[in-house]
Amino acid sequence: MVETNMDDDILTLLVYDRPDPMESLKQTLKDLRVKTRCVRTCDEAGRLLSQIQTLIVFTDTLLPDGTWNDVIQLAEMSGAAPSVVVVSSDFDLDLYHSALHSGAYDFLFPPFVRPALEFVVQSAARDVLCRQGISLNPGEVLGISRRAIRITDETRRGRLDPVWAKA
Repeated sequence: MVETNMDDDILTLLVYDRPDPMESLKQTLKDLRVKTRCVRTCDEAGRLLSQIQTLIVFTDTLLPDGTWNDVIQLAEMSGAAPSVVVVSSDFDLDLYHSALHSGAYDFLFPPFVRPALEFVVQSAARDVLCRQGISLNPGEVLGISRRAIRITDETRRGRLDPVWAKA
């Protein structure tokens, strides 16, 4: 399953095989006009992360070929090192601590309330862009353009000085 609602670049990647709770998250992201692509496995996620600029990865806790921890490792190995948000069907304090300790940016569970999810997306994307030397004005992340993503990609590849992206 590879799904997209965008042409080339994407802002978020959803990695899941089970509809609950990820379909609800996907709909809320769609309502926020966040561009997404969905894959079912760690293998698919790894291939996509190596090919396409992604700022945020939302991953289910269990996948057919691994877990959320495998997705964190794949994200860390990718050139862009996107923020990874672990998504569970319910709150689990041990899982929450494990995910954050292992490098997850955040841990979410339903219900996915628009203002809270918007804050997570804004913060997680801003974190990635700041680590890459890109600065944005407040509120620009959800409306991020393909130009900004291309600037980020060119900077990551060493073809553009991050100073030019700040202008």
